[in-house]
Amino acid sequence: MALNNVNYKYKTMALKIIGKEDPLIKEHLNVLIYGYPGMGKTSLALTASNPILLDFDQGAERAVNRAETTIRISSWEDLLEAKRDKYLEGFGTIIIDTIGTALDDYCSEYGMRKESKNKKMGGGLSLSGYGAMKDEYKLFNDYCRMLGVNVISIAHLTEKGDDDFKLRPKVTGGTYDIVMSKTDLVGYMVTKNQKRTLSFQPIDSAIGKDSGNLGNLEIPGFEAPVFQTYMQDILNKTMEHINAKSKDAIEAQKEAENWKEAFDGVTDASTLNKLIKDAQKQKLKPLVSAIVKKAMGAKARELNLEFDTKAKQYVEPEVEAA
Repeated sequence: MALNNVNYKYKTMALKIIGKEDPLIKEHLNVLIYGYPGMGKTSLALTASNPILLDFDQGAERAVNRAETTIRISSWEDLLEAKRDKYLEGFGTIIIDTIGTALDDYCSEYGMRKESKNKKMGGGLSLSGYGAMKDEYKLFNDYCRMLGVNVISIAHLTEKGDDDFKLRPKVTGGTYDIVMSKTDLVGYMVTKNQKRTLSFQPIDSAIGKDSGNLGNLEIPGFEAPVFQTYMQDILNKTMEHINAKSKDAIEAQKEAENWKEAFDGVTDASTLNKLIKDAQKQKLKPLVSAIVKKAMGAKARELNLEFDTKAKQYVEPEVEAA
């Protein structure tokens, strides 16, 4: 394992307790960027904050820019050594280049060497071998989450199918499912009209995942000032979008609970109708509106009220004469 400029700083993690009314804040992301060779995927990833590059493909020198620290890895044991000796601590972003080589080559070989049951008779990973790979990758992701860092995995692009043409990351089938299950954001780099684009939107012809509502982006030139922090800007925008949705959900939940309490106090048709009219005057969020409708129906059933379709309101049931 080759090291250069290794940073030995590390963090201590405090237990975080989140209450019911607290938003679930996203503090780091797991991102996959894939594209054809030579598109500048590594150069783009290196514009994230304080990166360390795990060079599984032995091609770090091809990047336009350079990470302060690069670890050239030639086996899965090298990665385990880097974890054990705290070489990965003190950074803001861990870049895996490429995830296909890391898992399909090094992690799979490690699993087969570790236990014979992980290898098929004819060679290659067995079913239990894929399970072992999944466990190893989960352990690595748990470790990165403990460090509180963003993880950017880089993959080459492959084209699948003739009639059902689709762009997707170049990793084997079993590995593909493992990687995709951990990602928050998946973007594909292609060239359109001689300009590089990064698209996150999933479409019929390409795999994507757009948790940040980023859509299609035109990547600036390597020399442009905006490029120097371009990947970090993408990460920040995505986290802001995810966290805003979390805060909105908390506010909607509080509003919905207030409405539920109001319906709980209803004792007759007149009060229920008045409350319904009050709700109709408000611009309720979809979540709140759904809860209000459910509470309205439940209260009407509880009081045995009938709905007058002509008057469009609830009425007390008619009492039969003795």
